[in-house]
Amino acid sequence: MNGVRDQVRIVELEPNHAAVPMGREFVAACVQRWGLDQLSGDALLLSSEMLSNAVIHARTPIELRVHQLAEGVRIEVRDGAEHGIVAPRKGDATQAWGLGLRVVARLASRWGIDPVPDGKTVWAEVCGPRRSAATVEPELGLGPTPLPVPGDWPEVRVVNVPTRLLLAWEDHTRDLVREFALVALPPGPGRRPEPDYRVAEVVGVLDRFWAMVRPIWAQARAGGESLPGRISLTVRLPEQVVTEAPRFLEAMEAANDLARGGRLLTDPAPGELMAFGRWFVHAVVRQMERAMERSTSDVNDVEERCPFSA
Repeated sequence: MNGVRDQVRIVELEPNHAAVPMGREFVAACVQRWGLDQLSGDALLLSSEMLSNAVIHARTPIELRVHQLAEGVRIEVRDGAEHGIVAPRKGDATQAWGLGLRVVARLASRWGIDPVPDGKTVWAEVCGPRRSAATVEPELGLGPTPLPVPGDWPEVRVVNVPTRLLLAWEDHTRDLVREFALVALPPGPGRRPEPDYRVAEVVGVLDRFWAMVRPIWAQARAGGESLPGRISLTVRLPEQVVTEAPRFLEAMEAANDLARGGRLLTDPAPGELMAFGRWFVHAVVRQMERAMERSTSDVNDVEERCPFSA
């Protein structure tokens, strides 16, 4: 830490909608107590984004720590989930993280992720005036942990996929999942009434499908490009992807309609990006159906070639 002082305050929070406002109030009280009011805006925004990520993705009890530094504060959010955050390749912070951690990367003087025996700690330090528009690379104590993948899952091979479209589509879907998950959280004090659309159903479909195809994003982040601006993917996915894919695409269309109508904070996806997402999901399903027709243990020797430009 940067010039750590003895003062540290700790609060434990439950993983529900009330955790974010309660955590913000706790951080605000700490900043005010230590006479660091000039850092209040950034510290509160950072704590909101870090707590939102923990509530949505970890879904375990949360420990919030606020340390007084020589020239600022350090905010730590500890949860019980070992996975849930994928480390970006160097120089790729603005693309690899979801909306919440992109905010952290823009505002923090330093930030990072550290492993703990029963989970992880995401931390950020705020020192001095607001940073420029440049992002800060995370200090990673926790690297990209590969997810275990059963060897009998059907194999999917999609080649020459435009990296810009693949990562943009992942980023857009992550933001939708995050926003819908926040809206669908259990009520807390002062919670507004539920919107009139079927939030819980949409977030359930998006979240379920996204968890199934996580090996795709793990490989996309770790693998190099097969051609300039393109990447080829070979992954194994669970058979449920085939049955969940139509529901996922319907939920994406519904979410995008809401975004176009100004009912979401997430911007609507451009037409090219939505078309790419539909093609990609259909390509994955076609590959899986071919593999399942042979044997789930056979290598799929038919590849899908992406028709979109890099």
